[in-house]
Amino acid sequence: MEAYDPGTAAPCAYPRPIEWIKQIEFSSRCNLACHYCPHSKMPRPKLDMTMVTFERTLLWLAHFRDAGTQGELSLQGIGESTLHPDFIPMMQGVREVLPDHYILFSTNGLVLDEEMVQAAALFHIRIDVSLHRPERAVYAVELAKRYGVLGVAGSAAATTPVDWAGQVDHPLGVPRYPCPWLRKGGVSIMATGKITTCCFDTDESGVIGDVAADPAIPIMTQPWHLCATCHQIP
Repeated sequence: MEAYDPGTAAPCAYPRPIEWIKQIEFSSRCNLACHYCPHSKMPRPKLDMTMVTFERTLLWLAHFRDAGTQGELSLQGIGESTLHPDFIPMMQGVREVLPDHYILFSTNGLVLDEEMVQAAALFHIRIDVSLHRPERAVYAVELAKRYGVLGVAGSAAATTPVDWAGQVDHPLGVPRYPCPWLRKGGVSIMATGKITTCCFDTDESGVIGDVAADPAIPIMTQPWHLCATCHQIP
């Protein structure tokens, strides 16, 4: 990605209505405690999304699909999605609502098994494997290769690191660039069903709504306090 020059970028008007669900956090639990991730100190609840909340989330996806504004979807958050006991039927549910959209998820690979990978292949969902524990992630990488769904085997924490908008003490190794969330009206659905401005939200301070609400009623998004310390620019 090319470096972003804020002096030449077209200004964005805020607040603006959200237009697509960029990310769904199936689970905010994790089976690792990486020092370069804020999860271990994250104050918000660490839990699995209930199926009631998931069904409400599907209604929101369908709304933006029908509006023609839903873009690609990531099935991940600040947690490990594969820990959810209903991970496979949830993948299927998302694919049924978005039959033609690009869908992916990122995993540390520690519990990714052949059944999950087979399902991902069946539902045409790409798998990115983060190499947080390469000696174990290698098996997930090989499984994803075997079924033709491997996206990236990523070492971003070392090669293109971020500091989570200053929330962790870790080197920042990426250029400044336009925020793909705010500029395209994207939001993340937390495991609790709360709708947040950005995937960096560790304490629910970026929450602007909830999937329990009617998706036809516009929710506005705008820069929030982490934008001031983020490498992405609103």
